[in-house]
Amino acid sequence: MFHVVIVLYNKYLSSIDTIYSSFKNDITNMVYIDNSIDNLIVNDNNRYAQCNKMNYFEMYGNKGLSKAYNFAIKNITFSKNDYVVILDDDTEIPNDFFYIMQLNINSNPYAKIFIPIILDNIGIMSPSKKTIVGYKHSKSRNFNKFINKYSFINSGMCISVDIFNRIQYDEKLFLDYIDFDFINTIRKTYKTNVIHIIDTIKLRQDFSGAKKNTFEQDYKRYSIFVKDSLVYHKKWYDHLLSLNLIRRTIKLTFQHKSIVFFKLLFHKLRESK
Repeated sequence: MFHVVIVLYNKYLSSIDTIYSSFKNDITNMVYIDNSIDNLIVNDNNRYAQCNKMNYFEMYGNKGLSKAYNFAIKNITFSKNDYVVILDDDTEIPNDFFYIMQLNINSNPYAKIFIPIILDNIGIMSPSKKTIVGYKHSKSRNFNKFINKYSFINSGMCISVDIFNRIQYDEKLFLDYIDFDFINTIRKTYKTNVIHIIDTIKLRQDFSGAKKNTFEQDYKRYSIFVKDSLVYHKKWYDHLLSLNLIRRTIKLTFQHKSIVFFKLLFHKLRESK
């Protein structure tokens, strides 16, 4: 019933497989999609997967999360009532994760996607509430009552195969806003609410935005964020710029004392028009 999809990025498959080996009795299928760019790691992953007869697919470079997710879904043979669980390669799940998921699936027949609570070092990062400057951490505990006010990140999502018969991830998005776009599309496609939040499952996530990076790391990450932000906001709000993008550009400009972030933003804006 449960198919787990994990996208690897410069992570050894052996270390990830060790984490999830204890859940193999709960899982019908484990699918690993490798977006790694480190050839030594990719070669090691290929050998490990072959020796252990694993469902492992190499993407031959980092093709982005959307393409990796869609590729995984296309290579899974589903039964009618199956579910896909999306996990990041650093997500740790509790021992009763699949048991609680199954209980909620049984007791909420209207739902087609089940969402756990995701915590970081600040608080609840998913569900996250939309504001004029983007999405912020949540404080409310009554999520299901006001569910349309929230969006969610991919990690930990449990998604009915029925969703993937109608919807796929937008491959114009490389990394950012993929999950928010996916949720928006679900809400646009289905006339009634099909999302249920499980507040008894709490996962912890390392959030890269909280780490201090070098100029090169921030510039590379920002270039991805700019492109995805422009695509997402043009698609859903019919405008390119968001306050969140402007705020991030200003923050990085002052942090690194360089105007290259504004230059890149203006360049991407011209390309998008």
